[in-house]
Amino acid sequence: MEARNTNNVDNTAVPDNITEIQNKLARPCPPVVIGNQGRRAEDVQQVEDYSTLQVGVMVAVFCPEYNELPQIGKVVDVTDDQFKIHWHCGKWNTAWIPHFQRIGRKKTPWEDWQPKESALLWDFHLTARKMLKKTTVEELKIRYRTLKIENS
Repeated sequence: MEARNTNNVDNTAVPDNITEIQNKLARPCPPVVIGNQGRRAEDVQQVEDYSTLQVGVMVAVFCPEYNELPQIGKVVDVTDDQFKIHWHCGKWNTAWIPHFQRIGRKKTPWEDWQPKESALLWDFHLTARKMLKKTTVEELKIRYRTLKIENS
């Protein structure tokens, strides 16, 4: 049997490798996601400038004549001081679908003109399942709570 020559082994490389492995093991593990990862949660933009209220964006409003919260729809038209909203049906934790009304046999979009000041939050997006994102729900609940306190 032939003896190995261990005199030519570089012993300084071993501690470097161990240190590198230890550093990799010390890093935090990334979160595990099962299923569709989707897009990252976006922070809700708090904008008080009504000039950014545009046709095609989702909008949350406060209309005292309607009891249910939240009040969500899509902007259909915009003028200088008001906007036309196509109302959507849904709840905090359910899907939001466009609301239609029957006039005879014909279904027409349930649309309404609202003052721009009634808009609480706009230009947010629904999830792929047509639900409100968690950050949107949290922000809307804060805004509705603030309005309730101010109107008390």
